[in-house]
Amino acid sequence: MFLLTASYGPGLAPSPTLRVLLQAVGALGGFATLPALIAAACRTAGSALAEQTRRWAGSSALISGRWMAASAATTSRLVCSVVIAIGITGQAQLWVSRMVEPVRQATAVHHIVGDSVVRVTSPKHITREFAESLPGQAVFLSLTESKGTIRATGTCTDLKAVELPCRSTTATPAAEADGRLRYALGSGTDITTIATTPMSAPASGAALVLSRHHTVLDVSEIKRRANRTLAPGTDVSTLGTDWISGGMVLKDQSGWLLYFGLLGTSVLAVGFALNTQAAFLRQGRAAAPLTVLSGRRTVFFGLSGWSLFAPMLSAGAIGVLVYSWLAGPLTADGYASLSSTPVLAGLGVSATLGLVLWGFGGASAARSASRWRPNDD
Repeated sequence: MFLLTASYGPGLAPSPTLRVLLQAVGALGGFATLPALIAAACRTAGSALAEQTRRWAGSSALISGRWMAASAATTSRLVCSVVIAIGITGQAQLWVSRMVEPVRQATAVHHIVGDSVVRVTSPKHITREFAESLPGQAVFLSLTESKGTIRATGTCTDLKAVELPCRSTTATPAAEADGRLRYALGSGTDITTIATTPMSAPASGAALVLSRHHTVLDVSEIKRRANRTLAPGTDVSTLGTDWISGGMVLKDQSGWLLYFGLLGTSVLAVGFALNTQAAFLRQGRAAAPLTVLSGRRTVFFGLSGWSLFAPMLSAGAIGVLVYSWLAGPLTADGYASLSSTPVLAGLGVSATLGLVLWGFGGASAARSASRWRPNDD
């Protein structure tokens, strides 16, 4: 139920806050109730394995199936630790990519537009002295918002330089004007224009400065002129600079968060794996008389394969499935992206850990069986 809430609930929520809440509650609830579900699945799988191996497999699969059915809690702890480790790491990667996505978009915009567009924001009206101090290649547009549209005020020459009409009776979509306006104002923005004389003073605290032929503006010189002619607190920046400068810190912090989260969950998974191996060794001592009946100790490697290696591989596959399932709502709007890192890391770690447990578990159980001697009743 929780996994269904995390997957389909955000798509039905009316607000972004409720969507995030449903996603978080669904994911946490799913991880909290997962052990009970996996324990029931382990018990069922153990009984089915024991029943089927009577016909086509040897004694190792039969014993492992019965042990799994009788001690489902031990196997489920191992499987849950790996599944939850992959799931939590995947959730961390998705939220990190969701936070970093605006930074990537801002970086892409900055690479396209470069220093040919400068945004000026002042707590007071932008002065005529600032507009007159700009270099000749600069286009100056004063911006105000009115009834859902952006009103661009400038000389007729400047308006034509960015493909805007001098006098407009209807709004012009930003997508039909100079391409840089689409990045500066938004592709869905409508623009109305008012032509003024060069001597007119701007009537707003926001403006755009663009180069006439997509050439590079001297941003540092524009900042110096703004400091001399505009009110304190004026911000002069190229497109995406604020997002990029703040996003670099966020990206580094998110990377360390993901790294330590992966390290912590891996330590927990190894701890549960060692606990399961200890339980298997106790089972191996109980199965030691099999060496007398079968005449060989390789049966213990079969036991460790079914009891340790197979659950670890299954846990890796289930963890990747849970990660992909919970990623749907976060990637639906394009602000988060799936990564192959949690998938490959989860499958690789689970397979490697499973092989190690299989080898050490089988060898340890075989050594214990070699020391077994029958006792008097």
